[in-house]
Amino acid sequence: MFEIPLNDSGSAGLGVSLKGNKSRETREDLGIFIKSIIHGGAAYKDGRLRINDQLVAVNGESLLGRSNHAAMETLRRSMSQEGNVRGTIQLVVLRTPQVRRTLSPSVSDSADSDLWTCHMTNVTMTTVKQ
Repeated sequence: MFEIPLNDSGSAGLGVSLKGNKSRETREDLGIFIKSIIHGGAAYKDGRLRINDQLVAVNGESLLGRSNHAAMETLRRSMSQEGNVRGTIQLVVLRTPQVRRTLSPSVSDSADSDLWTCHMTNVTMTTVKQ
C-alpha cells in the first residue's frame, strides 16, 4: 500500500481520466482502466499509477464482475463527500506488464500480473464525455 499526495490546491484531484473496456467478441464489460495521467496532477507527480492499470477495488469494495457503469458509480460514490468520510481513498490496481520484443524467441518476460494497493488522499474526479 502507498499514499499518493494530492496537489496543494486540491482542485486538480487525482489527475487521471478513466475508460471502460469491453470485449470485442461478446461486448461484455471488462473493467475500468486508467486512460491517461494528466501532466502536473497528483498521479503524475507521484509516478506510481500507469496508463492501462485496471482499477480492481475501491475502499475494499471489489469492482470485478460489475458492469463498467456500476464500477464507475462505485468509484464516484467513494470519492464523493458522503462516501469519503476519511479524506482518503484506497485503490487496488491490477497491472499487466508489457512484453518486450527480443531477438531470441527463447527469452520472454513473465506474463504474471502485479497487484498494487494505493491510498489516495482527498481525491476528486472529473468525468469528461467524448
